[in-house]
Order: sequence, then structure tokens, then C-alpha cells
Amino acid sequence: MVTLTCRDCNSEAGYRLESHLIRRLERDDFISGVSKKPQPARVSIGEGEIGGEAHRYPDRIELHGILEISNPKLHALAVSTLQSGAMPLDVQLRLPSGYEARRSWVAILRMGYLLAFCYFGYEYILHPSAQQVREQILRPDDEIVPPTAVAWPREVPHGGNVIGLLYEPSELRCFFALLRLSSAVVRHARVVLPGLDDDSQDIYRRWDSAPSPMVDVRHEVAFLRFKPNFICDPKNVGFPSLLWQNLRRALATWAGKIGFHYDGSVQTGTDIWYGSKPHSTEVTRQEYKRLLEHFKGRTITLGTSRQPPVGSVGAWLQERVTKRAIASYVGPILVHEGYAERVPSDSTKIRFK
Repeated sequence: MVTLTCRDCNSEAGYRLESHLIRRLERDDFISGVSKKPQPARVSIGEGEIGGEAHRYPDRIELHGILEISNPKLHALAVSTLQSGAMPLDVQLRLPSGYEARRSWVAILRMGYLLAFCYFGYEYILHPSAQQVREQILRPDDEIVPPTAVAWPREVPHGGNVIGLLYEPSELRCFFALLRLSSAVVRHARVVLPGLDDDSQDIYRRWDSAPSPMVDVRHEVAFLRFKPNFICDPKNVGFPSLLWQNLRRALATWAGKIGFHYDGSVQTGTDIWYGSKPHSTEVTRQEYKRLLEHFKGRTITLGTSRQPPVGSVGAWLQERVTKRAIASYVGPILVHEGYAERVPSDSTKIRFK
């Protein structure tokens, strides 16, 4: 996914932030044994020291000494000790990090912020609640956002590079970015991002004081579909705020046995999210309009099965929207937003207003 930044910001961030993240990932890959790329290293031998590169092999790590990056006096002491044949007990191999941990962390925060920009445009990134993120990116050596804003989830229900909305637990409600970082291996990072209300100003304090660390991305979230044409349409400039206000909690399916959630509304169109590994189905505002016009004032069978009765809402949806059986989700949405109601005497039917 690509987004736009100015040349100065992009170049400066590459030098000040992303270079530290790259070195961090490369070093971690080497230590864990998944990368053979040589790493800067130093070995202390007695009172001497040799600088060079560490090379990893299946059964060993070798130091290839480089005189030009070694202290001449310490190098001479180390060589003298080796030549004497009396190997001291205090031999230590060190892999200098070559990066600043905090700057590598801020680089990930910046990636999440830019992904939110890609999804939501200027309304989001210039919102007052996101000011603390902007300040942290501009001042990477100060602690403005706590480290708990970034985590490495063990398991993720999505491939990555996606924005989600965590709606439960409600006290930690926030947007978040799920990033896919690739080096010698693929990693995922979760970045907490503020929402779009006054309560979001202190979202990082609430995450930092949570009783247990929320490392794993759980299923109390809605992953949002990226729609570049939708975001770029001036008519949808208020979409992030509308999304934040509407997606508050999960609904139950028509039978009440399974939960699901959706973003958007009948007026704007919805993305319906369901399943343990969330899938989504879009119902556009035009499709809702046609559905409401077709069934206006009628009491009709909803038709939640995969082969719904002819003339039911489910049959209409399968013919005009998707072959998937989504009436069990569309029915509760229509009732929730006041366009229809359940029929108390017959749980299979819905009454349109």
C-alpha cells in the first residue's frame, strides 16, 4: 500500500527512524538464526578486543576481524593473547545494536499513522486526538506516547497492513494498525491509534494502565476494507467520524446465536464483518435503498437459510447483492437502525416500515 508524503519528511524519517528499525530487524534475524547477513561485532579476548563482522553458519558463529575498525592497541593485545596459546576464560562476543531502540519503535508508530492517513485522509491525521502521535514522530527521543502503543502479536487474524477498530473492551476502544513487516522473516506489529472523540485524547494512558497487556489482536475488532475511491470522494469527507460513531458494539444474528459487527450505516452503505477469521460483505447504500423500496410496508419472511424461500428478503439479497446467505445479518441491521421490526408472533418474519 502506498501513500503520499513530502520529500523532506520522507527522507528525514528514513534517516532518523526507519534506518534504526531496519538495523533492529536485521540484528534480530541474525540472533534468531534466520539470517546469514553478517553483523558488526566485537570480541573481547583477555584485555584485548577485535572488531569485525560476525558470520553465521549452521553450527557456529565466526568473527572475521577487520583491523580498520579495531582499536590498534586492543587489537594487538588480543592477537598477542591468541598467539600465546593461553586462551583466557573471559572471551566475549558482542553484537552492538547499531540502532536506537526508541527510534525503531517510533518508526513503527509512524507506519501505523501513515496507514491511517491512507485509509481516512486528512480528517483523521489532523484530528486533535492524533496530535500526540504527530508530536511523537517529530520528537522521537521524547516519551510522548508510551511503548505499550506498539506490540508484537503472537497470532493475527489478518494478513496485515490493515486498519481495524477495537470496540471491546470499551475502555480501550481505539483504531489500530496491523502492520506486516518483512525482513528475513515476516513479523506483525500492532499500533494503537486514537479515535475521534474527546475521550480518545487519553487512550494511551488507558492502554498503559490496562491490568494485563493486550498483545494479541482479538476478535473484538472490525477490520476495515480499504476503499481508495470512496476516501477520495469529497462527499465522504466525514467518513472516519461516522465510522467511529456507528461501530460501537456487535449485533447478534437473527437467531441470536452468533455475534457480528458492521461499519457504516444503511444510509451510507455497510461492510458486514462475520466469522472467527473475519470476512466481510459489502451492501451499498443503493442496494439498501432498492431493498427498502421493494419491501416497504410489508411483513415478509426474512429467509436466513442458504436456500431461502422465494420472495423472501434472503432470496432478494442472493439475487441482487451476493450469493452468500447474509439475511441473518441484514435483518438485525435494519431493525437496529429503525427501518424494520421483528414480528413477535413469528420469529421467521420481519416487518418493514
